Amino acid sequence: MLANLVIAVDYSLIMPTGSDYITKDLGADGVFYGVTIAAFPVGRMCLLLLMGHWSDKQGFRGPFGTTFLFGIAGGLIYGLASGAQSKYLALLGRFFGGLGATGPYSAWAACVFPPDNECE
Repeated sequence: MLANLVIAVDYSLIMPTGSDYITKDLGADGVFYGVTIAAFPVGRMCLLLLMGHWSDKQGFRGPFGTTFLFGIAGGLIYGLASGAQSKYLALLGRFFGGLGATGPYSAWAACVFPPDNECE
């Protein structure tokens, strides 16, 4: 659940400062800013079901490791976009951040604290 909290804090920090970062620092327009913000949930939708299926079939270790790597890569790419002056890197970073937000946290919590039966 702490990992889920970190993702929420990350998203909350980017939202108020993202407009200035994308439009002023990287020279994009407001529409591109909207697309950049939308890249996060789009990335999440692309991988969420696959991560859930993977964790159901083979356990949580692989999906968690993969999503943590995507999240780290997303943060790095998004942050490096200013050095490269590339609005497209910022867009890619937000997309990878969304991919990283697909960890099966709720399923893990349900298995760790089962009500009356055990998870497989």
